[in-house]
Amino acid sequence: MTINQMLDKIFKNWKGFPNINVLGKYEFLSQTVCANSLEMKHIESLINNPNDIQLKRKIFGVFIHEITHWLDHTSTLWRQKFLIDIFNAFNAKENENIDESWRIQKLFSDLSRMQFADYYTVDGSAAKKPWNKELWNYEFGCGLQFGRDGKISETHPFLFTKFFTSDNEFIKRVPLSVISLLETNAVASELQLEVALLSLLKQEEFFIENKLIEQTYLKRLYNPELTVYSVATHCLANLAKISDATAYFLASALSTLCLNLPSQVFQLLKIPANPGFLTSERKTLGLARFRII
Repeated sequence: MTINQMLDKIFKNWKGFPNINVLGKYEFLSQTVCANSLEMKHIESLINNPNDIQLKRKIFGVFIHEITHWLDHTSTLWRQKFLIDIFNAFNAKENENIDESWRIQKLFSDLSRMQFADYYTVDGSAAKKPWNKELWNYEFGCGLQFGRDGKISETHPFLFTKFFTSDNEFIKRVPLSVISLLETNAVASELQLEVALLSLLKQEEFFIENKLIEQTYLKRLYNPELTVYSVATHCLANLAKISDATAYFLASALSTLCLNLPSQVFQLLKIPANPGFLTSERKTLGLARFRII
């Protein structure tokens, strides 16, 4: 496979951030923010109606989510290293340097690890059923990734959360990935925007809008299709017994810490002596493999 063919493969297979709609997107390889759902008429309408909270929510909500991805990509330690990898891969292609072509394969591998392949996410029998307004049950687990040879690799574990209905019907298994951390930050930014917009309202409007926002984010939290956006928040809320929007902000703070954690201090992290879902071997491997940088 030539260098050009490898680069084409990267673009063909890289699906970027998960999206179930086309409101907006962020492209890693070009560092481009796209607001697909917005037109110039929306911007002009906001200029003419600067106090329209629905317009602000529509316009600012798209940008704040995607720009948060851009900020994380350009300002966090892990992402800055990733920018160097992108440059090295494109530079190898541009110079047609066969000795540097390995950098293209490395970029492709790194992109694949950021968001686990679809087969690591498993839909259960309740994945398509409407939410019954009851809290989900959950359990944490540790699986094994497939190696480059297509076989299960004992040296590459990954963490996941399995969700169940209140009747213990299986909903979904979701890996805890780098993408899930980035989406946690983006959703928290959206929620911060909502809080800022609420502060501009009169008291009677505030209570109505606040109730609608709570309902919206609760539905998002318990939407099986959006679990990659919420899995980190679920993990924190379940472990810390948090039942309100504070979980979004705290999960975002921890996600940002992970994205800025140097590998030199990773060994200093204290792992629970008996986390339950990890064997002693996988816990040891986790110290080497469950790292962001």
